[in-house]
Amino acid sequence: MDALRSFLPSYPELLLAALCFLSLAALRLAVRARRQRAPVSWPVVGMLPFVLGNLGRLFDATTDALRECGGTFVFRGPWLARADFW
Repeated sequence: MDALRSFLPSYPELLLAALCFLSLAALRLAVRARRQRAPVSWPVVGMLPFVLGNLGRLFDATTDALRECGGTFVFRGPWLARADFW
């Protein structure tokens, strides 16, 4: 852990590059989500924000997403949970 603490201040451009990469990836996902109404699969949490945002109308939101995607899509769960459904 001490090696990591000494490494990051030595190379701030790596931290800046990682932040730029993550922000551009999130922006790309947001733009893609506006084009299609299918749920977005976020890098770490999967489609958990879609489920939590539509908790009161989950079956209706899932039906709408299936209709927009042509009848099928892969539900990606959180990264470490291995909860992907086809």
